[in-house]
Amino acid sequence: MKLLLDDRYAPITSRIGFFEADHERTVQEFLAWYTPLAEGWGDTLARREIAGPLPHALEALLPLTIPDIKRFLFVPTADKWTAHFNSSRLGSDVVGPLDVVGFRLGCRTLRISAIPDSLGTKTDRMKGSRGRYGSSIFDLGAAGSYNQNQSVRSICAMNDGGRWSFDTYGTPLPFEEPEAYKARRKPDRFPFELLDKYCRALGIRPFDEDFYLPPEHPTATLIERVGPRDPRDKEFPLAEVQAE
Repeated sequence: MKLLLDDRYAPITSRIGFFEADHERTVQEFLAWYTPLAEGWGDTLARREIAGPLPHALEALLPLTIPDIKRFLFVPTADKWTAHFNSSRLGSDVVGPLDVVGFRLGCRTLRISAIPDSLGTKTDRMKGSRGRYGSSIFDLGAAGSYNQNQSVRSICAMNDGGRWSFDTYGTPLPFEEPEAYKARRKPDRFPFELLDKYCRALGIRPFDEDFYLPPEHPTATLIERVGPRDPRDKEFPLAEVQAE
């Protein structure tokens, strides 16, 4: 399965959040929530519009950071959904924004993860092998829900530290293909092709670059925390993160 931008911007694009809401409204609700938090930390928030194409917008998130997330990107799409990425060094950490901003908007949210598995087993890890534990996750949040315990539907196949697991939660959606969940190998129960198909049933084409920043909405919005640097914060070029 061809992932977004051929996975060249992983881990930024390994996890993506979606709000079923207008781009500008989503940005405004994020600012209303996050501005008081940032001010409490001694920071201000700077807003900047970033013209496409998508790679150019994603590069505005660099460098990646831990432990704090410094930059948040909101991207219009060709449908009614707004996509979200951020600068977490571990891959876009979208859970908090989806929960809080989705609740404030009263809209459905979707969190997906698409990480090709390249580590395999605990033995591989112990031998010093480099790579990523794989996952394929579809987590649809109800309109107005505040936490993921109120997900409408969650489907997850993941390599959890060397052991694959497969779990579902909630009532199956009309477009699901439950026969796939009976596959003998857990990684085969929810492949990326099925994740993509489920997203498309909601009007989302997560791995299609043309879905993002369509001609009628050609700019994304970057929100950046600006303030004194915390000595605990670390910055990482994308190439360094990918090499690890």
